[in-house]
Amino acid sequence: MNQRVLVVELGDSHHEIFPTHFRILDRAGYETYAFVNARIADRIPHGFQQETIVFEDRESPLRTAGRILSFCRKRGIRKVVLNSANGNAVRTFALAALAWPGLEVVGINHYVRKFRRSVSQKFISRKVRRYFVLSDIFFENGSLRPDEGGLTIRSLYPVFFPEAGEEAAEEPGQVLLAVPGTVRQERRDYLGLLDLLAAKRSLVPDHVRFLILGDASSPDGRRFRSEIQRVGLDGFFRTFEGHVDNEIYYRLLRRADLMLPLLHVEGDRYREFLDHKVSGSYALGMGFRIPFLMHRAFEGYSDFRDVSFFYDREDFVETLARAVADPRAVAAKREAYGRNPKLSLEAQTKTYLEILDPRRSRCPVSGR
Repeated sequence: MNQRVLVVELGDSHHEIFPTHFRILDRAGYETYAFVNARIADRIPHGFQQETIVFEDRESPLRTAGRILSFCRKRGIRKVVLNSANGNAVRTFALAALAWPGLEVVGINHYVRKFRRSVSQKFISRKVRRYFVLSDIFFENGSLRPDEGGLTIRSLYPVFFPEAGEEAAEEPGQVLLAVPGTVRQERRDYLGLLDLLAAKRSLVPDHVRFLILGDASSPDGRRFRSEIQRVGLDGFFRTFEGHVDNEIYYRLLRRADLMLPLLHVEGDRYREFLDHKVSGSYALGMGFRIPFLMHRAFEGYSDFRDVSFFYDREDFVETLARAVADPRAVAAKREAYGRNPKLSLEAQTKTYLEILDPRRSRCPVSGR
């Protein structure tokens, strides 16, 4: 049985999923390799994989596809996992790989609406017949079926992260709310957060701090920092210029008390997170066992029901204040993660193998 796998990321995001790939593949006894975009190469953890190949995305997609296939042939690799199974570069690779029937390719679809609406995704699916999505939300709300379009689709929860060093230093009594990700207004409602806080400034607990754990040097980030100063909320925020070092990033997440996805779905901008997209904050919250402070629109989903404080825009500050004032309630929601069996390494390994190697998934895995 061939036990070698290549994990590929042709884009410049979703690097935070690699630790889960590596951890599961190592547990299942695979020899793992990685092929990644140079823009995220320094964020890929080391220790599990045999080798990491880095490419510059200025080269043509066809050349990159050829390099991947050539590398697989040289190393005797017969299984490829696409960390992001969307986009033109992935389509080029998938079509090139059709000429090699013995190469199995699976992947993660980060935009599940593309299963039904994207012509490019249909071309990708000529080679990729088994997929992961990153939440059961899509099955619960009916936007996706496990056998959609004759494919096999399962939910992967990438909740395994490297061990961090000592916890970040804290001020006595400080409560930290994590907002991970590069500051882009299209992904999270940063400006809406400022509106909510400024409207009820006198009710915001003084010892609350919002950790903006992503690059705030983008145009949206500069605007956000300018607005923080304009409304006089500087003391409540910590922001970062440039990429946040992984060690600092993970240490701060281990220290965080609440996770704040900032998905306010009253308008059209963030409604896509209710039916065909996930936020990276979901897996980070689950992986680090951080309770969510979350919009009430997500209250019906099993992933969040027992581990979240839910709010409407009208009562955001009050809900925040109640959570901060009740550390026992926060602790209880943190403990609730331990009662969710699907977040275990054993359960996720089983799911992973159902997609990567359905024949092996029927056999028990005894690993690390």
